Amino acid sequence: MILNSAKEIFDIKQGVMISKRNLFDVIQFSKVPESPYYDGPDFVIGNTPQQGINWIRSGEKTRAVVIKTRPGSYEHDGWLDETMTAYNYSFKARMDVISYDEIANKVLLEQPQTGYPILLFTDRGKNWYFEGLFAVASIDKKFVTLERWANIGDVQDADDWSLPEGRRTYVTHIGLLPVSWTPR
Repeated sequence: MILNSAKEIFDIKQGVMISKRNLFDVIQFSKVPESPYYDGPDFVIGNTPQQGINWIRSGEKTRAVVIKTRPGSYEHDGWLDETMTAYNYSFKARMDVISYDEIANKVLLEQPQTGYPILLFTDRGKNWYFEGLFAVASIDKKFVTLERWANIGDVQDADDWSLPEGRRTYVTHIGLLPVSWTPR
């Protein structure tokens, strides 16, 4: 598949390959009004250089997260088992220090409360393979566990999104955390 504009990223189907060059161009030029990849301010893709995580925002509201990963690149990254329904993804760090306030990590921490999709791509040589839509299922001190969207039975819509966690919903549980919360 070839993406011709930033908003086409929402049309990708699971199992599709996109060239690394094409996805790079879409991400880089989604911010440039003169670019053919620019679809307006609601489809600007933000990024952190060389960290493999991007976010699509409309003003201050995150619409989606794009993760490009090479399983095993970081200590905790990779599929949990052969079913490939859950993927551990490490928080981004600078000189081995994780800042949960950095936007690359914040968009992961805020996902359970807001319900935007996480688009997961894995490395396939010169291409990125689209694994599908994911959501944050759990948060650890150094990584999040992403679960396939289709496997999360309690996903309704972005305004009413929750995950079961014991007798509480994940959103309720997160809501009880103090402002200075640090993942376990």
